[in-house]
Amino acid sequence: HVAPAGACARRSMAGQRTSGRVKQRRLGNSLLRRGRNGRARRIWARTLSAATGAVRRKRALSQEDRVLPEQPQQRQRSSSASKVSGTGGREAVSGRRALGTSTLLLFYQYVEPAWTAEEHKGALRWCKESGTRLGLTGRMRVAREGFNCTLTGSAERVRAWCRELRAFSPFFADTEFKLTDGLARSNAWDSLEVIQADELVGYGLANDKAPPLSVGGVHLEPEDYHQKLKEPNTVVIDVRNSYEADIGQFKVDGGAEYINPLMRRSTDWPAWVQQEDTREKLKGKQVMMFCTGGIRCERASSLLKHQMGGELEGVFQLQGGIDKYLKAFPDGGHWVGKNYVFDKRWQQGVEETKTTGEALSQCLVCGCPWDDYRQEKRCETCGVPVLVCAGCAVVETGKLRCKLCISEGVTRKAAYREEERKRNEAAAENVRKLLGRPATTAATGCTRLFIGNLNAKTADEAQMLKAFPGITHIQWLKDKDTGKFYGSCFVEVATSDDASKALALDGSQVGGRRVKVKLAPLERADRWPPYGTAIGCRKGPNSGEAPGPPPFPQCRKFFIRGVAAAASDDDIRRFFAPSVVRATRWMTRRDSGEFRGCGHIEFASAADALKASGKHGTKLLGQAVSLDWAT
Repeated sequence: HVAPAGACARRSMAGQRTSGRVKQRRLGNSLLRRGRNGRARRIWARTLSAATGAVRRKRALSQEDRVLPEQPQQRQRSSSASKVSGTGGREAVSGRRALGTSTLLLFYQYVEPAWTAEEHKGALRWCKESGTRLGLTGRMRVAREGFNCTLTGSAERVRAWCRELRAFSPFFADTEFKLTDGLARSNAWDSLEVIQADELVGYGLANDKAPPLSVGGVHLEPEDYHQKLKEPNTVVIDVRNSYEADIGQFKVDGGAEYINPLMRRSTDWPAWVQQEDTREKLKGKQVMMFCTGGIRCERASSLLKHQMGGELEGVFQLQGGIDKYLKAFPDGGHWVGKNYVFDKRWQQGVEETKTTGEALSQCLVCGCPWDDYRQEKRCETCGVPVLVCAGCAVVETGKLRCKLCISEGVTRKAAYREEERKRNEAAAENVRKLLGRPATTAATGCTRLFIGNLNAKTADEAQMLKAFPGITHIQWLKDKDTGKFYGSCFVEVATSDDASKALALDGSQVGGRRVKVKLAPLERADRWPPYGTAIGCRKGPNSGEAPGPPPFPQCRKFFIRGVAAAASDDDIRRFFAPSVVRATRWMTRRDSGEFRGCGHIEFASAADALKASGKHGTKLLGQAVSLDWAT
């Protein structure tokens, strides 16, 4: 190995400096030992002390806080892997690491075959533990089919977490991590959220409806994708939501024809693929696909190939998405406008040399050119983000509807949502049939169910156990203000077989009503089942009995309902005396700030809380209060 000339020169200079320091130290130590020249001795002692302190301070600086030279970015070809570096494997790095900055990590990884329920729980626990330990913030979407993560943290800790993830499971050995260094700390997330999900992207195609990724499109690195966009008889499909496409898209003169499926959410994709108009547009064409970071193209390309197969001339997708393309082509390449991103940057643009200052879209209120979603306004009917300029955002704009709702004549939120649900559920069922998969009554390992339309007057534990054997926990759903039972609950059953049997009772009569039963996988990594919901804790939602034993020995909190509007904190303390109230947190209405008559109370000790439980049903200022243990 021959080192570059510059490196040799630096080593030579470093050697000279070291040699000089050694001579200086030897001379100083000699003076100290001999005791000659007291003034020289004192000066040398101060100099040595200062130098030693500087060295110690320099060593105390962590490697992540030093300004590192920017590494030249090598473009990745389709046939080559990204270079190996700080993450222990493939990565695509941009930006410059510097003191006081944050690093953004984007990546996804599908797992096939999917994890078991126990492996999924283990992955959730690992994510929360490792992310918290390393001080990372952001969102980790964790499903049985893999990871989809957007994280922020210091450059070194983000890379350390990536190395730990590769060691955690062999599925991540070849994962490509996209890192953006040198971002302002304001671009970092405030906290870490680990989300338990059914799918990495919400297509409504979980479990038996998920098309295998092995049939998906060919992944092209940005340079190859850029060239293929110029080829004739080619279409390029934007797999993102329509509001994202409004501010940026690919535009190739004389090349690929751009197609926007006009989707509000990813759940619209299966229905769009199945339309006859879509088939006519794509038949006999070379199809290219893209999205923000690449993940939405995975299932989407697989479903398209299953749907049309040999009718297409090939399906290709952009490796790393627009994010990686703009890093490979800082001048924008074939991209015009901005790339909407789901982190605190909001959007990603091209270098100033390419920017024209003209936005691709307009303010929904005044019509001025605008392409910034930071005002966080949403459509009143379908709920997607809408573009409102900074000037219009500070004045009363009334009800806003997105461009799709205006063009489609959508005016009623409830009617639209119901139509959307039926359309997408039918499309998802068509996918299951297309794949030749049998209908399943339960997702393997899922033991959490939602049961609705119960008889609010007669529902209790005995009735539920008779109708649904195997229930171990019941979480009755009540109105927080009034404590009135909704007629629905979440339940935990002992096994997935018990879940399957319960699902088969969907639509059957329980307590004189046709009940609704469906799987209810947790959407986030919360504690389930909650404390105090085990069978035997309370006979039913309307029993009126005291709260019973605490859910765990040291529990000191209650959720209290029925508190009179005139009651003060002093009234609360006198009411529960001699138990000592440590803290109260009352609930108010968002729009008016009006007291809702309920809240949380924490007592000084578990013994005080147990005594206070006897106040359940007792009147305070003429109103009976109800108590439920809280955690």
